[in-house]
Amino acid sequence: MINHVLFSLREFIFMLFWLLFASLPIALVGLMISMISNENNREVFSNLLAFPLIIVSGLWWPLDQMPIFLRWIGHFSPVYVLNIGGQRLSDGENIKIICIVNLFIWFLLLIAKASVSIKGKRVQRFTG
Repeated sequence: MINHVLFSLREFIFMLFWLLFASLPIALVGLMISMISNENNREVFSNLLAFPLIIVSGLWWPLDQMPIFLRWIGHFSPVYVLNIGGQRLSDGENIKIICIVNLFIWFLLLIAKASVSIKGKRVQRFTG
């Protein structure tokens, strides 16, 4: 028991794997931001991406209090899916398959974008 919260070993392992798996798309975003060469641009881009993702994901206030178009965006953000999956696991429920599919799609899209960015940087180094 930690902080008066009791998880079985099974629940703890599921929570650990979920948090690691669900953090991969967010880590890939961080990797792509780190590839920006100018430090000032990197910092600005990081803030311009992080705060909107946090706001529309429902971490600061519930999605049902937002306009409908922001709710729609929020439901597809990887931060929302990570949060909802963690909440469901902590409540003893199973993660919905749509959450896993959503994260997998984000992961594939970001891997593709990161690999294109890395290849572009390599070509730039050799030609420029």
